[in-house]
Amino acid sequence: MKRIYSLFLVGILLPIASLPTRTTLMTVWHSPDVQHTVDLWTDRSRVALVALARQTRQVSEMSRSSMTITVNGTPVPVPTARPDAPVQPGASVALDTANDLSLHHGQSVDAASIDAILAEMQSPAAGTGVSWLQAGQRTGIDAAYVLAMFILESRAGTDPAWAGHTPDGGTTHNIGNIICAGYATCFNGYRDYPDWHTGIAASFDLLADYRDTQGKRTIGEAIYTWAPPRENNTAAYVTEVERLVAGWRSIQAAPQTTEPGLIDPTPTHTHPVTDDMRVTATFSLVNCAYWAAQPGCQHYGTDYALRDGQPVYAPVAGTFITSGAYPEGDPLRRTGAYLIYLTDDDHEFYAGHMKNVPAFQPGQRMHAGAVIGYGRGDLAHTHIQVITPDGTLTDFESYYHTRTP
Repeated sequence: MKRIYSLFLVGILLPIASLPTRTTLMTVWHSPDVQHTVDLWTDRSRVALVALARQTRQVSEMSRSSMTITVNGTPVPVPTARPDAPVQPGASVALDTANDLSLHHGQSVDAASIDAILAEMQSPAAGTGVSWLQAGQRTGIDAAYVLAMFILESRAGTDPAWAGHTPDGGTTHNIGNIICAGYATCFNGYRDYPDWHTGIAASFDLLADYRDTQGKRTIGEAIYTWAPPRENNTAAYVTEVERLVAGWRSIQAAPQTTEPGLIDPTPTHTHPVTDDMRVTATFSLVNCAYWAAQPGCQHYGTDYALRDGQPVYAPVAGTFITSGAYPEGDPLRRTGAYLIYLTDDDHEFYAGHMKNVPAFQPGQRMHAGAVIGYGRGDLAHTHIQVITPDGTLTDFESYYHTRTP
């Protein structure tokens, strides 16, 4: 049994995101001027990492829980996706966040976290966390692997191009795009499962078969059979799955308390983004010569002047999500390194056009004033954006100054 599904090549820009509250956001972040998401898969990883960071933060702040899990041997109270809901069989798990990619790895996400990630992505499979965890425990396959593949291939079932959409508005529940291969019910050459529980279990079973009968040892080796290079950019697929899973594990393993003196205990504490905060382009600036690809030719960000090597600082405390860099000479002018983190008041903060971004780990705590990168002499500025918890781009200057005495 094998599965074939064509993947987008790395470097193709994402169409406008399917999340309604993020339509404007994604239009802007994929425009030539704004250095945010480099491609389809990186964006999906970002949303999934933010979702788990939010879930982990909520867990740490809740004094009441409905179940207990174990993280690397330490008991931790954790609520279900709905704190008032009864615990379902298979909802609890001992988390294993060890940094290896074996197909014999323990579970590194629990049912509540899976539900939080799927809900953040507005997946039609939202609420199925227990099914993922049960399948993982039954097969010995880390649910994080399968969840990452579902997200990267179909944006957790929300990509309009996903093969699992049916004409009646439903889905085939085929999270892994497994080809028909003699299955009783199929649609467009892919298996059509009766429900999410069955479809989820099938992908776990296929990975377990690769491990047990074909000798695949790691998720990377399995993906080379799952999505062979003759039809896919398999190397890029493996890299993104490994990156997303490693990010989730890092977030789960990161302590949710901070060392004394590391984070200012006052939530409103702020620090300038640059030493002088000299604005060179405002959020509301309109210029069709530069930003024709953006709604209304608006800038939708704030640019601050930078000298070569001048530090860029985190303006408020938060949790690191991801960082990256764009290839030099990109025809769309996406240039330099960027960093994204989740602020303690649940905003997504983005800084771009930088160099030498420190090697933070997903889930790592960041204090207001932490150096997050340095200026490039050829770019002479950093581009800053902030997104509210409901997914709306907002003026960073207003956000910053309402928090600064």
